[in-house]
Amino acid sequence: MKQMSAICIALILICAAAAFAEETAEYRDALYAFRYPASWTCETADNGDIVLGSPGRDSAVLTFALISDLYAFTGDAEHDAPLAEDWIASYGGKNLALTGEYTLMQSGELHGIRALGSWRATGQEAVMLILSGNRHLIGFVLVGNAAIALEGDFLDSVELLGDAPAESAEGYMRWENAVFALDYPAHYSMLDQGTAVAFINPDDPNCIIMVKSYALDVEYSDKMAPVIAANALPKSTKVEPNAEMTEIGGRNAAVIRGTVSGGPMAFYAIGSGRTALALMFMGEEACGMPEHVIQSVEIK
Repeated sequence: MKQMSAICIALILICAAAAFAEETAEYRDALYAFRYPASWTCETADNGDIVLGSPGRDSAVLTFALISDLYAFTGDAEHDAPLAEDWIASYGGKNLALTGEYTLMQSGELHGIRALGSWRATGQEAVMLILSGNRHLIGFVLVGNAAIALEGDFLDSVELLGDAPAESAEGYMRWENAVFALDYPAHYSMLDQGTAVAFINPDDPNCIIMVKSYALDVEYSDKMAPVIAANALPKSTKVEPNAEMTEIGGRNAAVIRGTVSGGPMAFYAIGSGRTALALMFMGEEACGMPEHVIQSVEIK
């Protein structure tokens, strides 16, 4: 009887696994891909996170990916502790309440953390997974029992996409996506979020180069540059959006200059075809680099 029960349980598990394998959908973008139950909904939140919802909305998954060499879990407890604490402090917020407890984990070649918590709105258990590897950072927040039960399936199905930067001119690396390409300082770390990318000096975080692309409804012209620069300048800089035209790196560009908490700032707008780029340089070192970086820009 015990043997029959074991056989029945094994058959049930095999059938369940087969059904799950047959009834999955795939999410895929320029950075990563993974599989999820086909019966779940898949939407994009205002902050760019991908949100999956189970039938009946009693479980959910929030997930995101970055291409970056700024964050790197190694599996070493002493090395990973400060990074784990930073993610727990920054990702826990209005909805996700984290206890502060976490364990180191590994999935394939990815290393990271598994942090425990709850979802404030419903009181459900929640698990945050943050893993890094091959210049990628992957995050999953699993809310509710049904989502937590699929933890292994989500992680096993992850496929990392996106090319690593290549060497360029001396002292620079070449970065590109489907919209634009440019050179950035080789000693800077890179954080790629799809339409926007940031390059940060890890030894001086005040030195930053940020680039964001904008799709235009009409063909770009230099007359548009001052308006684009004024509209795209982040309000958090608290710099007056007074743009003027200049020539830099062989291109006509609009520029806004000012001072932010980390030092001087130069904000440029350029474009081609139906794409505009905004490039922000912050800090003394970064503000000495616009000519080479802008000269290297390719808008596809």
